[in-house]
Amino acid sequence: MNTKLAFSAASLLSVCSTLTLAETTNPEVKTGSAQAETVVITGSRTEKLLLESPVRVEVISREEIALKNARDLSEAIKDVPGLLIKPIHGKSGSEVWMQGVDAKRVIVLVDGERVSQSTNSGTDLTQIGLANVEQIEIVKGATSALYGSNAIGGVVNVITTDPVDGLSYTVKGDVGSYGEQNISDNQLDAAVRSSAGWLSYKEDVYDLEFSYDVRDSDGFTTDVATWDKEGPSGTRLNTSAEVGFSPVENARIFTSFATYTEDLITPFTGAAPARLQTEKTEEVERYTYRLGGDLSLESDDISVRYFYEDFQNPTTQDIVTNPGIEQKRVPRHISQSLSAQIDTSTSYGTLRTFGIEYFEAEVEQDQYKVATGWTPEVDGARQNTSLYYQEDIYASDSLELLPGFRYQDDSDFGSYFSPKINGRYDFSSLVGLDHFLRFGVGKGYRVPSLKERYFEFDHSQHGYKVLGNPVTKPEYSNSYQLGWVLSGDSFELDLNLFRNDLKDMIETEFVRMENDPTYGLVQIFEYGNISKARTQGAEIATKLELNEATKLTAGYTYLDAKDLNTGLNLTKRPRHQIKTNLSYTPTDSPLSVSVSARWQDKEYFDDTNSQISPSYAEFDVSGAYKLYQDLSVFAGVNNITNTQKDFKSSSDLRPEQGRYVLVGLRLDHF
Repeated sequence: MNTKLAFSAASLLSVCSTLTLAETTNPEVKTGSAQAETVVITGSRTEKLLLESPVRVEVISREEIALKNARDLSEAIKDVPGLLIKPIHGKSGSEVWMQGVDAKRVIVLVDGERVSQSTNSGTDLTQIGLANVEQIEIVKGATSALYGSNAIGGVVNVITTDPVDGLSYTVKGDVGSYGEQNISDNQLDAAVRSSAGWLSYKEDVYDLEFSYDVRDSDGFTTDVATWDKEGPSGTRLNTSAEVGFSPVENARIFTSFATYTEDLITPFTGAAPARLQTEKTEEVERYTYRLGGDLSLESDDISVRYFYEDFQNPTTQDIVTNPGIEQKRVPRHISQSLSAQIDTSTSYGTLRTFGIEYFEAEVEQDQYKVATGWTPEVDGARQNTSLYYQEDIYASDSLELLPGFRYQDDSDFGSYFSPKINGRYDFSSLVGLDHFLRFGVGKGYRVPSLKERYFEFDHSQHGYKVLGNPVTKPEYSNSYQLGWVLSGDSFELDLNLFRNDLKDMIETEFVRMENDPTYGLVQIFEYGNISKARTQGAEIATKLELNEATKLTAGYTYLDAKDLNTGLNLTKRPRHQIKTNLSYTPTDSPLSVSVSARWQDKEYFDDTNSQISPSYAEFDVSGAYKLYQDLSVFAGVNNITNTQKDFKSSSDLRPEQGRYVLVGLRLDHF
């Protein structure tokens, strides 16, 4: 306990130790007219003002992240309308689904570079810290023409801060409690301790940046008297460093290195009849290296990037009363890419974007069992080369068109051509408000992952195996987006219709029974192109400035997701969803407050639609109070009503984590 208290104190005192640093102006939350100045890049891979983009981009600013006390990417984006934040099956962490499309068909980027998917599911959002994040950009629907395979459902792009002249920094620390669900059975204990910091310095032609983000937790439990724990204990740590050099005013060269480490333990009781006390451990080591350069000429912008990532994620299952480890699985994923992009302004007012990218990936996964020793489960590699082109055309004063395509040549699947077109039409003002249409049509494309082709997931002790299928083919989608926006200085209404037709979807199906000499009859499942699906619906979002300090946002999503093979509803996709947020951020008062509410409809758990997970609502409140200069104290309560799943029911998909209370200190200098 003394070590935990020391960590808690260090998290808080790390802020206080910098009180003597210089005073600066406290940044304001971007609202209303300030949104008109927000620059986005994800929708078109070129810089656009948010309200002028022909592609719908949803943005979460650094100030909004701070006000809501978000500690990782999953907490930062959970209030975005239409997004579903789901626990990753079989491991700790969360993933994101968009427009009814699951996480393995959604790309998560950091500064335009892909983050590895930690399993055969989606990218783990809890592995991405927020210390150095400037804003988060979200684009829904097929964007394969720009981002390639896996972007069928959409893209989440985490944009980190750019260096500015002089010294800038943020440092914060906080502690939190799960109350009655603390492992220690003491509601006042600091069950979670986190600290984050970011520093940037630029002078003359040099700049540097460093960040860290550490989250340490004891986990939580619904019954302290049992061995089983519902939330893992352990530590997540992000670090990053970047050095830049600008030899001339319009050029910059940079190199960066980032790490992520994770060490989590979850105690659980094994399967009947033995019911032995078992510990599951999850470790992660991720090393990311980037090298790049940007050059701006009179009519051209040129960027070149090299990216390398080594991702390892060993897991073990250990019966604590037995010597040694019963089972260990060691996956390793290495990927690298080399890319270049040129943006050219033409003499007749259009902007052309041309890019080329080479990408390669290698996956190895081995499993250890006491009975069989080490056996390979996955061993494969693939490469592809992609070309993409886009032209931003102002066809008239009112009509902007953004056609483009991506050509991808894959080492295992040959070539594929994916076109898309986006557009925007501005109408004459309506009662003093601007309004316009946005539309988009695009083809999505996803090649089978190496696991889907070569996996041998042996859980014979639990009665099943999952096998890869080398002849699995790519899957495809057609995406249609149509939106109408009504916007003024203090008001915005955004109505969007969407449809995604997916075919040759890669899923598992039962193929046969096999007799295992140790475990008896075992079900054999195999990957294949077995599914067709359609997701369609509507999103209504509004932003309203009630006064200079108070902003209300609200969104409603209707989703109709069907399995076209059976005609039944796709699982784990609620038909209705509502998300709202009310924020109070005055410039002449030290107090800022944010209140969020989320409600979603029931959802089907199984393919036959016979098991239903109930609807639920969640409420969060957070606030900050400026104490001195740029030092603030902040506090919050997540899931105020303690809405939580019944852990005895496998079909209950309500939140795993119950009520959580936190308090901390923060110092900003910009």
